[in-house]
Amino acid sequence: MKYRIFSFVAILLAGLTMGACDSDDDSNNSLSYTLENTTMAPAWQMDWNFNQETPNWQKPQSQSFENWVVILVKIEQELQEYTSKDDLMALFVEDELRGLASPAISVDNPGSSCDYYLMKVFGNETDEEWMDVTLKYYNSQLKHVFSRSASFQYRTDQVIGIDEDFVPKFTLGPAKYPIVMNLSLDSTPLANVDLETSSDDMVGAFVGGECRGVAHANGRMVVYGREEGEKVTLKYYEAANNRIYTFNDAVRIKQLPTNTITIN
Repeated sequence: MKYRIFSFVAILLAGLTMGACDSDDDSNNSLSYTLENTTMAPAWQMDWNFNQETPNWQKPQSQSFENWVVILVKIEQELQEYTSKDDLMALFVEDELRGLASPAISVDNPGSSCDYYLMKVFGNETDEEWMDVTLKYYNSQLKHVFSRSASFQYRTDQVIGIDEDFVPKFTLGPAKYPIVMNLSLDSTPLANVDLETSSDDMVGAFVGGECRGVAHANGRMVVYGREEGEKVTLKYYEAANNRIYTFNDAVRIKQLPTNTITIN
């Protein structure tokens, strides 16, 4: 039996959107935002709860494959507070399930973290062959199947997730929000306002009253959409002055072509 290791090229399901509204400066007394004073930082947070049932994934029949590898997958920080022992991790090649695992909970510490998955992945592919795969993560608390598409190539003498954490960004492939948008804050009305910025500032994206993205004021954020054309309101929390700026209909949800990144 030959042992092979996969080298992943993850498909980043995000586009760069440059939409913005016209904005008058303060000297014209025609502000493009409203102001609200607050006594504490807002508790803006994405709601990942969905309505998907536990998938009926079955372990692959090992006798049908020539090779197998072990991959250690770590859940990204944004989802770690929701993990539990009932979660599942699976890897598919087209519609064929090649690997399935439950959380890797320590035998000596049953109450340990459910953030890691030690998964054996089976294959019949030849050396150096490229393949398209889908990594799926079912979170039982959220009732949500997250997925990431990727391409991989058989490689020998490599390790995935052991020497260096392998952390797929499952929040960039959610079923609840099929459109994922990378937003440059410099292309929005926020760029036209003189803000007293600090590391404690926050930016929130909202569609109606639903939070669709949260970030610190570092120039970029991810915004999640249900469909194209949704109007996004941006809120900026200025910690130094304890106030919130609200920019209504600042951008629109738009899906642009995907980009590819390499994960070693």
